[in-house]
Amino acid sequence: MFNYVIMFGCGAITYLLAEKSSKKLSPNWYSALITFVMCTMIDMVTTYLVLSPFGRITRVDTVDGITEISYGNSAIFLAVIIALLWGIILGFLKKNVDIKAEINQK
Repeated sequence: MFNYVIMFGCGAITYLLAEKSSKKLSPNWYSALITFVMCTMIDMVTTYLVLSPFGRITRVDTVDGITEISYGNSAIFLAVIIALLWGIILGFLKKNVDIKAEINQK
């Protein structure tokens, strides 16, 4: 349970930093929720890929077939640093790059 708090906390740091630094708010609640989950996944995957070779973060397979990620003590600190870096990067991209989706129906 503690690992999920770390993941969603880092996602919140990234999401809020990106929103505040770009000064662009999400237009609706479901867009904000999708962006928050995306930030959480980006943080989690980056943290796993960076720290897994050093043994600071490991995958644990439970009896029920669920795979969980176990953070070490230094991984928590580095996960927050990675969240801050992603927040700055995503805030810059959100401020300077316009990404739009258009749906055309036939």
